[in-house]
Amino acid sequence: MKKTGSLLLSVCIAWILLWGTSPLAAQERIVRFDVEAEIGTDASLTVTERIAVAAEGKDIRRGIIRSIPTDFTDREGRVRRAPLELVSASLDG
Repeated sequence: MKKTGSLLLSVCIAWILLWGTSPLAAQERIVRFDVEAEIGTDASLTVTERIAVAAEGKDIRRGIIRSIPTDFTDREGRVRRAPLELVSASLDG
C-alpha cells in the first residue's frame, strides 16, 4: 500500500510539473493594432491592418476572424451583394 501511495504522489507531481510548462499555458496577445482606411474616388474602400502579436509558444494558435457585411438592400428593395476582395494576408511581413 505504501508503494502505491508513493507512486501516485510521484505521478501527480510529474503531471503538475509537465502541465505547468505545457504550450497550452502559453499566452498570445495583440501588442499593436494599426488600421488605415482609404476611400477611393470610385467609392471603393481599402483597409490595411498591421497587427503585432506576442506569442510565447512555438506557433500562433489563434487567428483573427472578420465578419464583413456585404449584403444590402437597394432602393428598389432588392438584396444586393457588394464585391469584397482579399488583396493579401501575410505572416512576418
